[in-house]
Amino acid sequence: KVDIYLFKDNSKEYSFVRICATGADDFCLEMDFQGTEEENDLKFKEWKENIFDKIPEPCTIEYFEKLGFVSI
Repeated sequence: KVDIYLFKDNSKEYSFVRICATGADDFCLEMDFQGTEEENDLKFKEWKENIFDKIPEPCTIEYFEKLGFVSI
């Protein structure tokens, strides 16, 4: 089982979008994007539509690595 998290922070202190994939084997892979509020909004929408909403079942760590996710 893989849990996917997608969030955005456009507060004064931070301005980024992050997408994480975590699993039962204690792995966590993520991608970050830092930009302006407008750029973050566009990246959030892009990742939601093209990654978050389209995760295949079953999926593997290699699947996320091919998308550019890295281990934290």
